[in-house]
Amino acid sequence: MSTPPRNLVLIGMSGTGKSRVGRLVAERLRWRFVDTDLEIERRAGRSVQEIFDTEGEERFRALEREVIGKVAHRSGAVISTGGGAVLDPANRETLFGGNLVVCLEASAEQIAARLARTRVRRPLLAGDDPLGTIQALKERRAPLYAQAHHTVATDDRTLGEIAAEVIEVLREYR
Repeated sequence: MSTPPRNLVLIGMSGTGKSRVGRLVAERLRWRFVDTDLEIERRAGRSVQEIFDTEGEERFRALEREVIGKVAHRSGAVISTGGGAVLDPANRETLFGGNLVVCLEASAEQIAARLARTRVRRPLLAGDDPLGTIQALKERRAPLYAQAHHTVATDDRTLGEIAAEVIEVLREYR
């Protein structure tokens, strides 16, 4: 990256800590924080789960593409994306266009444990075998996550440790 990145973008599976880490990093940098899933919910007036249930994944992905297109072209934000945002080539082009993209990585077991502790329903993990689904999603998305400028492991680390590493990665790219 030859010029300083406009934004810091966090990608990775649900449960890797993108929203929590992103909020802390934004606070420490005094940047804006944007969670694309929350922005989709705000604009649509309903939850991600409701969008999936009533209009399907295709409609959700279209809303996601629209939100990413708007927020990623501004500057000075930490952007937390949904786990599947990287599936769309247009999203990848937008996210990598002048932004620093950091992938947060966790084991399938850690992701399953973290998601089991949350109240948020994950539409793509609604089956009888969440661990198997997580493993399959990780495998399918791995080549896309690997395109990130940097990957930060989150297993068995504190929020502060992860945020500090992400900020250090940003400093290296600036």
